[in-house]
Order: sequence, then structure tokens, then C-alpha cells
Amino acid sequence: MEITVGMKGTAQTLVEREDTACEVGSGSLLVYATPCMVALMEGAACEAIDEALPEGQTTVGIALSIEHLSATPVGLEVRAEAEVTAVEGKVITFDVTAYVIVPENQSGAEAGKAIEELCADMKCTVTAAGAMDSMTTMLTGSGVSVQVYGEDMESLQQAARDLAAKMEKVPGTT
Repeated sequence: MEITVGMKGTAQTLVEREDTACEVGSGSLLVYATPCMVALMEGAACEAIDEALPEGQTTVGIALSIEHLSATPVGLEVRAEAEVTAVEGKVITFDVTAYVIVPENQSGAEAGKAIEELCADMKCTVTAAGAMDSMTTMLTGSGVSVQVYGEDMESLQQAARDLAAKMEKVPGTT
């Protein structure tokens, strides 16, 4: 089988604590780490062309350009979808998108409101918006966009840890 433009693959994962920036060393927050997102996206790309590769062969990524636009807490599912967009000799180009999956029984707006209510007592400002309430969530496909504002980095880091713990109590984010 030949690798052709239009081949598609997917990969999906449930964000666990070991997938967070603070656990993999790419940051200090309990949110899905960019290196883990990249690995998921590469997995989708590999899945797209797996059937076309001879047995025992694989692919190696040599370049990528990504934007990680939305924080994803532990407990949510993330899906990556890859499509081959060009094949030039041994160089294969993919378009890959990763997004958060919001549970069918909950809207992004409902999850956002529950997050804000749980964070009302924190020493920072937390805003959360549903998918159609925020330009970021419309662009990223994330069901909920959460922003945390505060006075200094130490307070913001503590607020992020507190927020992650509170979000575990919101249906659809765990």
C-alpha cells in the first residue's frame, strides 16, 4: 500500500496526573503537558500511515509547529486527528489537531460555571467560559476555557494547584 494524501489517523487519551506539566517537567501546573500533547499528535500521525508501512518500519518526526492554546485538567479526554497533506519522497506532511472532549451530558458553559463557583473563595480571579462564550474555546475546540489572574507568580502557582483540585469536583472534568 502507498502513503497518499488524505490518509487519516486518530489517537485519544484520558489526561492523568502523570501527563501534567508538573509531572513531566515542562511546567508547574496540573494541566496536560505540551510534550504529552505532541506525543499524542505524533501517535495519530503514525496511525494514519501505519497500514502503508512495510512490517518492521516506522516513522520519525523531524519538524513540527504547534500551538497549545488551552489548559486541560486531569480527568478530561483529549483526541488528536491527523491527516496526510503532502508526500514528497520520504517526507510526509501532516495536519494534526488535538482537542478536549466535553462529555455528552454537559455543556462547556455548565462546566465553566461550576468551576467559577468552586473557585469563589480563592485569592485570585478565575474565569471560565463555555465553548461559544470565548474566542479561545471556539478556536481550540476546547469545551471550557479557564483563566487565572493574580498578583504574583507564587500566588498564581498555588491558585493553579487549588483550581486543579477544585476542578476534580466538577462533573465532566474528572
